[in-house]
Amino acid sequence: MLTIAEELLLLCLDEETGETRSVCERPLPYGLAGAVLLELVVQKRLELRGKKVVVIDDQPIGDEVLDHVLQETITDSGTLEASHWIRKLGDSEIKKRLMNRLAQRKILQRKKERKWGLFSRITWSIKEHHQVKRLQEKIRLLPKDAKVPDERTLVLASVALKCNLVRVLFPEEEQPQARRRLRELSRGEIYKEAVSDTIVGMQAAATVAAVATVTDI
Repeated sequence: MLTIAEELLLLCLDEETGETRSVCERPLPYGLAGAVLLELVVQKRLELRGKKVVVIDDQPIGDEVLDHVLQETITDSGTLEASHWIRKLGDSEIKKRLMNRLAQRKILQRKKERKWGLFSRITWSIKEHHQVKRLQEKIRLLPKDAKVPDERTLVLASVALKCNLVRVLFPEEEQPQARRRLRELSRGEIYKEAVSDTIVGMQAAATVAAVATVTDI
């Protein structure tokens, strides 16, 4: 199963070029950072007490990226705010690590190309397009579905909103309604019992950390 951060990254990649979509470029690092922390919340490893991130279970999950972040937070458990961790992770190589993970899973293909025989660069392409289509459809259905989404889908909707994916996944005339609906879902304004205070608080911290780069929130 893909992590929330991996799903977000796939949604933000251009299907033709494998590059990050231009509208997602600036907010994506913080979106990925928030998605990793929220994954640890969903998997009952972290929670918020006030604005501070607290480790409630230090047992490894078995995922290299998630366990690395969990270990980093253990030392400062309960002393640093979520916005600190989101900024720290957003400034790290988290995107590169996730891209390499998706390549290991055969969902992306990584190629090293040489330009003019002198300079080399890494290019990416999507191999499993059906995975991307499935994720896109899941987000597109949310504004139309009256059922309560599961917790992971609610989190994905939140980080997708913050990474400007409404502008990618919905026709222009549907974007105001889609944006409003995803905002309501992610803040728990409709299904309060489905969205924990920790998830809402972590999402708010991601917004604060990326306020200068995010346009859709």
